[in-house]
Amino acid sequence: MTKRLAPFALLLVLAILPGTSALAGTGTWSLTVTKSGTGGGTVSSDVQPGISCGATCTYDFASGTTVTLTATPAAGSTFMGWSGGCSGAGACQVTMDAARSVGARFDRSYRPDAWIKLCGQSTGCVINPPPHPWRGRNVYNGNGARQTISQAIDNGEGVRFWIATENDGAAADTITVQGCKGNRYFPVNKVLMGQQKRPHYGTQNVTNAFKNGTLSFDLGPQSKPKVFTLNVVTSPKAVGVKYRCAITMSSEGNPALSDTVAAVMSGF
Repeated sequence: MTKRLAPFALLLVLAILPGTSALAGTGTWSLTVTKSGTGGGTVSSDVQPGISCGATCTYDFASGTTVTLTATPAAGSTFMGWSGGCSGAGACQVTMDAARSVGARFDRSYRPDAWIKLCGQSTGCVINPPPHPWRGRNVYNGNGARQTISQAIDNGEGVRFWIATENDGAAADTITVQGCKGNRYFPVNKVLMGQQKRPHYGTQNVTNAFKNGTLSFDLGPQSKPKVFTLNVVTSPKAVGVKYRCAITMSSEGNPALSDTVAAVMSGF
């Protein structure tokens, strides 16, 4: 014969099951925190033991408890805000009268990217649309550290660079371009902002800033790329001569983010 639980025994079972609310107001509800984004950080609750995420991102709190969550970004990261059970970027307060889920997004504060590519004018390349063949890869984020690009050019012609910088991070950044000065065989001719079909004309101050290593771009959070083009031309005396034009990109927000691409040009 099967025995049935008495009503008071059923209430006792409900009171001790996690994720339930007993009729008497006891029991527990689960609070879950999910982290996302390109950065890192921790989320902790004012009620302890409780959420410590990092390690513990789910905890069962007594029914009716008011829990305040605080997000702390890791070094080099920015807390972007809450989703789910909370919104905004301040403290997140949750009342545990049901199972709750909260998202916390952390993004890298500074995440600059740069593309440096080039082609010889003898190939008939133009800048817009981007020509083929291009030589070069991304820099930053380990994609093109200290790569070297080689380009042979005819007398009186040159090498055309296409350089784009952007900031995918959550904080504003300034990217500095430290460019080569050129020499009497390979003079730096013009530096021009924007994607241009024939970048033969550029403001002198931009060109001088590139040569002096002071050309910089202020990039807002998660901004679109800023593009500029560069011509390095040759003289008839460049026959058999090689010139190494090094271009270094560096981040003001995170000085550790620096990378160099060198274009080795030879006249023939």
